[in-house]
Amino acid sequence: MEGETLDSPSMSSKDDGNSDTLPTQMETWDHFTPYTDNNGKTRAECKCCERTYAVGPSMNVTSEMNNHTKTCKNHPDNQTIASSCGSVNEETRESWKFDQEATRKALARMIIIDELPFKFVENEGFRQFVSVACPEFIIPSRTAIIGDCYRLYFDEKNKLKTYFKITGQRISLTVDTWTSSQRLTYMCLTAHYINTDWKMQKVILNFIPRPTHKGDDVGTAVLGGKFLHMRCVAHIVNLIVKDGLKELNESIERVRTVVRYVLQSLAKLKKFNNFVVEEKVESKRSLCLDVPTRWDSIYTMLETAVIFQRVFERYEMSDADFRGDFMPDGPYGKIGLPTKYDWDMVERFVKVLQYFYKLIVQISGSLYVTSNMFLDEISEVDYMLKEWLRSDDDILVDMARQIKVKFDKYWGDVEKMNMMLYVAVMLDPRLKFSYVEYVLKNMYGLERGEQMGNLAKSVLCDVFEEYKKLHSSTTSHSSCTTPIEPGHHDLTETMVIRARRKKKYQQMISEIKGMDKSELDIYLHEELVNDSPTFDIIDWWKSHSPKFPILSRLARDVLAMPISIMATESAFSIGGCIIDNFLASLPPKMAQALICCQDWLHHTPIKPMEEECDFIQEIEKDITSSAGSKSNIIGL
Repeated sequence: MEGETLDSPSMSSKDDGNSDTLPTQMETWDHFTPYTDNNGKTRAECKCCERTYAVGPSMNVTSEMNNHTKTCKNHPDNQTIASSCGSVNEETRESWKFDQEATRKALARMIIIDELPFKFVENEGFRQFVSVACPEFIIPSRTAIIGDCYRLYFDEKNKLKTYFKITGQRISLTVDTWTSSQRLTYMCLTAHYINTDWKMQKVILNFIPRPTHKGDDVGTAVLGGKFLHMRCVAHIVNLIVKDGLKELNESIERVRTVVRYVLQSLAKLKKFNNFVVEEKVESKRSLCLDVPTRWDSIYTMLETAVIFQRVFERYEMSDADFRGDFMPDGPYGKIGLPTKYDWDMVERFVKVLQYFYKLIVQISGSLYVTSNMFLDEISEVDYMLKEWLRSDDDILVDMARQIKVKFDKYWGDVEKMNMMLYVAVMLDPRLKFSYVEYVLKNMYGLERGEQMGNLAKSVLCDVFEEYKKLHSSTTSHSSCTTPIEPGHHDLTETMVIRARRKKKYQQMISEIKGMDKSELDIYLHEELVNDSPTFDIIDWWKSHSPKFPILSRLARDVLAMPISIMATESAFSIGGCIIDNFLASLPPKMAQALICCQDWLHHTPIKPMEEECDFIQEIEKDITSSAGSKSNIIGL
């Protein structure tokens, strides 16, 4: 191939002001073969396409060689890049065209979704990656990417507003408060609804600074205070657990300290494991420390420690250093060793925490928990407390009595509870009104339970009538109008009047015979649906919406009401929701844009925290077992 004589100056580190995205001298020469032409001049030939370039003094790489390295179509690396940017088929590869604007928008989406700092675009590793993956892309500055993120927020906000305007979707609102390290208070407003495709949705509508945590202040910021109040189950459970942690603080601290003592050195842990074998304690669990602000981790730490109680007692009996460190003049003397009373208290508390832990996991999933579950969960708490109060275990009875005080404060007065929650249960075809009445009688007595059941049923009837007025015209419009098709203009007016009169007469006869029952009457008098582990209440109402067009609309709105405003990953926090330092350092408008837009852009739900912890523990076991005895304190 005929060569090109391009005598460019040698490439310095300052060329183009973008040296960190260019290949190094060594990397470039990997793609070329130097040779001397007939004129005695040094040239470089591409190993893939045989194109040649003049080489500068001292064998320095030229800018043309650098550019060719990135764009040579015959080079395997560049073919991989083309494939990664689009489909692997040849037709797409040839038609694909790089779009700087679309790529910048995708970068802004990535920064928002993955919670990356804006300076990420200046990181050396990212720039090197882009230089290989998509060399044509001009990386924006930190300032430019901030503007891109803000514009993306407004684009997504307008899409959301348009959706609600077109669909007229009814929503349930929840308000949560967050704090920052600067002691600023933020209000997070979230919409919950089931869309027209019968999919559960949760969307953050706003995230703004608020002056206080007080409910009155928050309430006036939402619809002028006109909203139905409902207590968050997870929040109340946290209050119950928090009181218990305060009450048992000394006992918990002693158990926590002996766990930390064993885990602080490999020698102590090895000795502890030897005692585990000698005491024949069979468990796959391992000692673990807790995060004091998360009671689920406290529960896990205590639950595991109780399993190894005999081992700790054996350690105390057999190891003089262990006993000495917990003597009054020892490093842990102020705390002391756990006594039998401490172990007994912790064991009972673990039993209580276990129940509430399962409850929180059950009700904190924002995309799979429907409001019809509320009554079941609350009635189970009431049942368990009554069982504990009847126990022969004085310690458990005392704990249950303290919890009952808190339970009655929030859920003891049924009239203060949101009646729509009972409506949700009656819209469960497996339960309906009979179950609501049964549960209320068990919780509050026969007379009071019957009164509250009748009140709940009247609320359902009132709400149904409201929906009937709103939607009956749209659902029955087609059946009430009989259009005259083209070609039938010869029908006499008398025949039309006769047909209408006959239809009205048939409707009157149906009403007289009592056959014109409402959708609600028909639904409530039908037999209960058999329960099964695979039953999906949303799918049931979706499939029965043709039969119950109005009632299904009501069910769609009511079942979306959240019984907890906390997601699983934050439901166990006893320190409240705290915004991270990066977001807290931003101006309120930017924090609002990032938090809201991230929620709108997420296409896949975040995995529950407990699943991630289990996954990491499994990986850790695999790594540990493969490392075997080769691992040491340095990790090499």
